[in-house]
Amino acid sequence: RQIVVREGGVVFSEAAGGGSVTVTTGGEARGEAVLASLREHDARRREDPECPKPHFFDGLRDGLSGTRKGEHLVIQVPQRADHPEADSEPTILHISHVVPKKRAGAAGEREGSSCAVCWAPQCSVVVESKRSVVVIEEFVYETGADADAKEAEGSRVVLPKTRILLHSDASLKHLLVHGGSEPRDVVIRTLEVTQAERSTYNMVESRVGYAASGANSTAAGGSQSDASLSRLEVDIWQTGAETKTTMDHLSLIATPTERS
Repeated sequence: RQIVVREGGVVFSEAAGGGSVTVTTGGEARGEAVLASLREHDARRREDPECPKPHFFDGLRDGLSGTRKGEHLVIQVPQRADHPEADSEPTILHISHVVPKKRAGAAGEREGSSCAVCWAPQCSVVVESKRSVVVIEEFVYETGADADAKEAEGSRVVLPKTRILLHSDASLKHLLVHGGSEPRDVVIRTLEVTQAERSTYNMVESRVGYAASGANSTAAGGSQSDASLSRLEVDIWQTGAETKTTMDHLSLIATPTERS
């Protein structure tokens, strides 16, 4: 199933092969009910002495998205009442977050200037007992600046948060794909996972980054601060016995050469 999040709206393509998966937003009744349940889990998590303390980007993200529930993607994979055994084949979900273009600078600024774009998409995934899911979460960058900007000199700061709750005997494989960003693009991602007993969570983060090159290279008078930057903050909370958790990371960095 393909799910596209673009400019604050969620666009759903047709589900391939059907499947008992509910896709909604925090602005709808069913999505709000799921988020209310997650807030109860989060409240218990904060009571744990080992719970990480909130940092600056948590407050910034909440400020940007706290009142925009329609931009909060909510996915629920319910337990099959007519199929008590574990899934023989996983349900595959491909989520594409389309990062907005850079914007033109305000009136009075120098020609071709662009201002920073801040975006804080949120995604919550609940997988109930004995369900198996593969989630591919990808950020797709719109290149260039908007129609009023002649050059793309500004920055895009993306602060995504993915919240995952795995019930007992649930399984989730999570592929985080970050690529295609331009110079000065920044992604600081937060991942919070709660695992009940005998649940399995496998995560692979794949990142392709770009150092300054071409017109932005140091040799051309640019700065290495023009490079793209990404960071991943992970909080795993295991509430039951026999949980399985693996996390892997693949990073490819393209750097400028004399011929580039």
